Amino acid sequence: LLSAGFALSLLACYFMWRLELQTTAANFEKEAKGVVDQLQMQLTTATQQLESIAAFYASSRDVERGEFHSFVQPYLRRHASIQALGWAPRILQTERMAVEEAAKQDGVTGFQITEHDSQGRLVRAATRQEYVPAYFLEPAEGNESVLGFDLASEPGRLDALRQARDTGQVVATAPVQLAAGQHGFLLVWPVY
Repeated sequence: LLSAGFALSLLACYFMWRLELQTTAANFEKEAKGVVDQLQMQLTTATQQLESIAAFYASSRDVERGEFHSFVQPYLRRHASIQALGWAPRILQTERMAVEEAAKQDGVTGFQITEHDSQGRLVRAATRQEYVPAYFLEPAEGNESVLGFDLASEPGRLDALRQARDTGQVVATAPVQLAAGQHGFLLVWPVY
């Protein structure tokens, strides 16, 4: 009788353990699906916002810094998951000095095209044929050091820029380190 009771207790423990395992797996799946659905919704929203910014640029001859600020502020207020929205034009080496001077004239003190050195510090970008610097960036507060950063200076970002250029589609980078040391990714939308 004692052996039978012990065997039944073990069997009951085993079935309870299996039931708990199944319940835990089902809860995890439900929570994971919720996270994935939320991320998908945020990506869709961000992509739509990028599309509207691209249309804004396509319909204007020359977007000014104040216009860009006014245009993107509602997006940033409504969507806290978006850390920044920016405009990064393709700049040829021959245009570099003029672009840097134009940004300074536009009120961006000390603007220069930058890149990370081997220690991760921002330094003046080396001479190369072309650059893709962050020219407008909102919110400006907290992102001052990022203005002028050459997106084409890092392989992962450069790959995304090229893929977006070649396909005409929005492209996400692999995970990258963002301005204040946070990790995230960039969505890149080409404007021709």
